Amino acid sequence: MKKKLPLLFNVMKQSIIKNNSWIHSFFKKAPHLFLWSPLVFFIFFIIYSSIQKMYAEKPPLNNKRKPLYIGTSLDLSKSLGFQGKRIKQHMDLIIQGINQEGGVNGHPVYLTALDNEYTPEKAKKNIETLLKDNINIILNPLGSPTLKSYLNLIKEEKVLVLFPIASASFQKHNLKYLIRFRAPTETIGYILAKYSIETLKATRIAVFYQDDSFGESGLTGILKYLNEKGISQVEKIPYPRNVTDLRSQVTQIKKFDPDTIIFISVSVPTKAFIRQLGTGFFSGKNLLGSEDLAEEPFQLFLKNKGLKLIIGNVVPNPNTSQLEIVEEFRKYTIQENISLDAFALEVYINMKLFVYLLKQIEGPITMETIVNVAEQVKDREFKGLKLNFDTKTRQLSNTVWLNTGKDQWNAITT
Repeated sequence: MKKKLPLLFNVMKQSIIKNNSWIHSFFKKAPHLFLWSPLVFFIFFIIYSSIQKMYAEKPPLNNKRKPLYIGTSLDLSKSLGFQGKRIKQHMDLIIQGINQEGGVNGHPVYLTALDNEYTPEKAKKNIETLLKDNINIILNPLGSPTLKSYLNLIKEEKVLVLFPIASASFQKHNLKYLIRFRAPTETIGYILAKYSIETLKATRIAVFYQDDSFGESGLTGILKYLNEKGISQVEKIPYPRNVTDLRSQVTQIKKFDPDTIIFISVSVPTKAFIRQLGTGFFSGKNLLGSEDLAEEPFQLFLKNKGLKLIIGNVVPNPNTSQLEIVEEFRKYTIQENISLDAFALEVYINMKLFVYLLKQIEGPITMETIVNVAEQVKDREFKGLKLNFDTKTRQLSNTVWLNTGKDQWNAITT
């Protein structure tokens, strides 16, 4: 037995040196630093095996695989600036993690993010710029009016838009190269109106909404429910995008004096509206809002004002949900030392869905192959989320989570 050990030791040693050029080079240059006794070799072998296992589990990027270039167009400086910066932050962090894990199917992923200042004309120009750079996959673009500006490019199948953080559905445009995760704001508006009438017993409803495709989508859902119930008394209060001087809107709502206000709006003008009305105006009134008002700074603003808002969300409660994807998200926020809210969770889900779809593709990753695998998602569960691709609305999720102030949000599937 004693004679066999040195023989086994020498065979293992020669095999490792032969198959690892860096070890061979090190051994030849500095043999005096490495006493190849069985004990020293055994310790080295344990360390070497651990390193080999680590690299086997996390393969390095395959530089021979073609990089996957994706783009996005966001508001990084105007009324949706907070959301835009958060989207970019999460995309950068998650893509960094993807590349550290070996990319997607060996393809390294690179992101180009452009600021559109929540302006449709600049958004379209951004997409045209990306196309000139041969980037035709757009991920997580922000805003309905900005998305609307380049619908023609989607319809002409020049660009594929994945998981826009945009509320309008645009389903009338027959857009094959548009894949959504979230339910549209029209659905959220319908649910908020239903809750207002059936649970809150509202009798006088005012709708403060952005006067564009985003706000009109939510308003359409609200009016659809009210018309079904034969309710015609509703005060429509539109405001222009990127405007914070809301004196005429303040006068209008004071004159109507509603018992319930539904906000289909973004945070900056909504803050201005509340400040210009004064906190006292909202005493005893029901306040409800769409998913854009779930962002962390706005929630803190409401808390400081002593106001509560019922929100229709496109994702479950990031703090308490026990769905696998949400528990994974909470670990991610701790690891990256960032705050968690519903908006950040949506971005996280979108990124994980992006990787999930790409991993279903056998062969080249193209706009067409991505669309094909997305359309095949039927009655599927993804880390606790129920997904079912709807060919009419082009969306994967049909669930809205209603946050009424309780830990458990009400999941409503449409």
